[in-house]
Amino acid sequence: MQNLFFIVLLSLSFSCMNGPKVDQCLVNHDWCIPNCENSNMTWKFLPNGSFNVKTTVFGGKEATGQWTNLGEKKFLLKYTKTFTGNDLPDQEISMPDCKTLKVKNTFYKRSEL
Repeated sequence: MQNLFFIVLLSLSFSCMNGPKVDQCLVNHDWCIPNCENSNMTWKFLPNGSFNVKTTVFGGKEATGQWTNLGEKKFLLKYTKTFTGNDLPDQEISMPDCKTLKVKNTFYKRSEL
């Protein structure tokens, strides 16, 4: 019984040492280029699995959709509304670290709270 308690305690310790969960890094932050003070494009991910992306280019446009955590710091985006009104295929994005979001070949920086 003591061994079981020790194993559970040890596993909890390691899980806490891994830092914030990937979802916690992603949601409720603005992800911007070139920066969030003067952004040309901003992504926002919400805890309910929805996202929106806004651009100031060409007078301002918005796209929306749903996101899913695929694991290994990767996410799947399914668009429900696009900038042009055309259907877009699902898109996989990644998060190299808790302050950087990679969409295709573009790196977005997370806003500071």
